[in-house]
Order: sequence, then structure tokens, then C-alpha cells
Amino acid sequence: MAHLTTAVSGQRLTVRQIGLLFLALSAVPSAGAAQAPVYRVILEDGLRSRAERVLERAVTAAAEAGAAALVLVVRAAPVDGATARRLAEVLRRGSVPAYAWIARDPGPTVRAVALAVDRVFVETGVRLPWAPDSGAGSPQPVSDFDAVLSVLGADGARVVTVDARWLGATVRVENDNWRDVRVFVARGGQRRRLGTVTSMNAREWTLPDTELPMAGRIHLVAEVIGTTERATTPPVPVEAGVVIEWRIANMLSQSSAHHWVRN
Repeated sequence: MAHLTTAVSGQRLTVRQIGLLFLALSAVPSAGAAQAPVYRVILEDGLRSRAERVLERAVTAAAEAGAAALVLVVRAAPVDGATARRLAEVLRRGSVPAYAWIARDPGPTVRAVALAVDRVFVETGVRLPWAPDSGAGSPQPVSDFDAVLSVLGADGARVVTVDARWLGATVRVENDNWRDVRVFVARGGQRRRLGTVTSMNAREWTLPDTELPMAGRIHLVAEVIGTTERATTPPVPVEAGVVIEWRIANMLSQSSAHHWVRN
């Protein structure tokens, strides 16, 4: 029978042993293999009125990203029954495995959401006023979100948090100018001051969806304090979840801006 001597140990391997070794090595994921992300949607008190829209964005983005899972984190006071049923319907329409982690004592209406997911987790000490009768079985107590990831076999996965910012716009300004600047957002001939960015620093603002026009574009304006100089970004299309990043250079003509949409 043919043999092969390994370069490391000098041990002679048969062809069969070489074949088994090859199969074992091929089953090991490569070090550069990307792990599918996990999408986390946090349902908090301030988001209850827009929870359905945020969840719809999350379900769509998770599917497009090939996510391993979507976890709805319930931290809000009880939602009304109609909202809970709409959230459940959004979850059922999704193609990504969905789970719920209930981190606050919920009302009975959240039961509709629990029945729409593959498995229910509860924060240690939280009691449910009902027992889900879905295939998920009894809710599993966990101490934190990392424990949820561990149970799902997603330790180390990139977590994408979906919140109200996905409905509005996020503005990030990096000021490389030697002077401080005042930043404004402008639309339709009107502008609103966002704040001041000191020299060699950066700031971020969130523009809620209620302040954005239903259609059209916005742009940013920066006034250099102590001078008459100003810089303006090109118009940016308005859509849910847009992120505008603007670097203001010391020579304003060299400033650069770009935008992208969260997914």
C-alpha cells in the first residue's frame, strides 16, 4: 500500500489515513469565514408608537444580510392588543428565525408576540402572566443578552441593534478645522441648528423621523465661528435610516461628505 511521510513528525500515513485527514480538515471552518450577524430589536417605552415600523425595517434588513437570527427585546410597558398582533404578524412574515427576550414584566397582550417566534427567553426574575403554548415550549430564563446568544449558538456574532435611529437620520460631523463650527440641517429654505463641534472633535445627532420631510432632500451647513466662512454638503436624499457623515477640513474646499443607509 502507498505511504506518505509527514514533514512534521516523519510518521508514515496510508492513503486511507490521508483521505480521512483531508475530510477532517475540510470540515473545519476557515479562519476568515464570516459569521452571520444577529439583529436585535429593542422595544422600549419611547418606541412603542413606532414599534411596527422599526420591526418591519429590522425584518427586511436581517433577511437581506443573511442574518442568523432576529431577537426582539421587550423592555417596554405593556402594549395594546392591536399593536401586539401587528408585531406578531410582522414576525411571522419574516424569513429569518425570530426569538423574543422579555426583559420586563409584560402584560398579557405580549403573548401574541411570543406565539409568533421560535423561542421565548425571559430575564431572570421576570414572570409571565401566561404560558406560551407554541412549539417553543416553556420560556427559558437568561441573565442577559449574551446568554441569549450563547443558547442560540451565536457567541461572537456581530450584533446589529435596530432602534428609532433606523426611522430617522443620523448626522456625524468630524471637525478637523482649527476653529469651532456651528452645524445646521437645512431643508426647503429653512434650517435648524444642531449644535457646535469644537476643533479636532466629533459629534453625532439623531434626527427623528417626525422632523424629516416625507420626500426630497436635506443638506448640512457649517459656519466657522469667528469668521464669515461656511461649508455646505451636497443634497442628501431622505429615507429611513440614512447616516450622513461629514468631515470638515481646515481648508473648507477639501471637506468631504458621504451617506449610507443602515442595513
